[in-house]
Amino acid sequence: MRRAASVVIAVLLGAAYAFAAPHASSVDTLTLLHEAQSLDPRSGSTDPFKLTAKVVVLRDHHALEEGSYKLLWFSPTQWREEISSAGLQQVRVGGNGGIWQAREPSYPTFRMWQLMQAVNFYARLSLWTDETPSKVKSTKRDGVELRCIRTTWHGSPFRELCFSENSPELISEVYLPASRSYEFSDYSSVGSGRMPKRIRILDSKNLVVELSVETLETIQGSTSVLLQKPADAKWLNWCPNPNPAKAIPPFPEGGLIGDSVVDPVVVYGSIETDGRWHELKILKSGGPARDAAVLKRMAEEQFHPASCNGVPVAVETVGAR
Repeated sequence: MRRAASVVIAVLLGAAYAFAAPHASSVDTLTLLHEAQSLDPRSGSTDPFKLTAKVVVLRDHHALEEGSYKLLWFSPTQWREEISSAGLQQVRVGGNGGIWQAREPSYPTFRMWQLMQAVNFYARLSLWTDETPSKVKSTKRDGVELRCIRTTWHGSPFRELCFSENSPELISEVYLPASRSYEFSDYSSVGSGRMPKRIRILDSKNLVVELSVETLETIQGSTSVLLQKPADAKWLNWCPNPNPAKAIPPFPEGGLIGDSVVDPVVVYGSIETDGRWHELKILKSGGPARDAAVLKRMAEEQFHPASCNGVPVAVETVGAR
């Protein structure tokens, strides 16, 4: 886990756009990012739609767990998302300035957290304040022409976004310091937008989660019925892509353990508006002694909290230490 890492869990904006792309060297970086985000029907200017999908968690290409993902979308403030798996039952309902959330247990499994990041990929097409993109560059992978953008965060390599040669469809998102990547394919039209019907999550180039869309169609109906929130849902202040929390030095003694370490400790936590970790849970143990050392160190860390339009908000993250 990066020291100041803060992962955004959210459903974001898009509107439909299709065009014949000029050569990469003539495409402005921010224009391409905006067009890719506008392609997504979750931008708000589109017909209401429904998406249902099958989710499979894999190890060595063998299914370990199956689940489902469902999304009803009316607007950026009117939507309902459900994730159901053996390790997580979660419902989120969008509202003005936040979301209603019901979750059992109170924290996601590692793979379901990765799934939440993958399905909300378009949120990250809005760059963070301190994230700097490169120019658009043409490249070829597996015989396919792509247009790619690399970014840095606080001067360090952060991620690579690659798009189709002839449209603003996002094909892959790779996190450069880590070993995680998302792949998007089989785009299909819904309303005036387009969405991928297949999403793959890879760790160290190994396929670990696959989402396959079964239904993607426009819908009719009353929002008051379709967007009903669970009785036990809690309100959370939220925005689609908050500026991340930033670590405050001096840092606690004991270096962080990166993704390259064998069997790192994987931890879930929420950086709250007080700039401290809360709800810390070990998702993958490194042994009692290492687990205890990691939790002690994290309890000593301090942050400037994440923010939405200058207002502090809590953000969840999962990572290896």
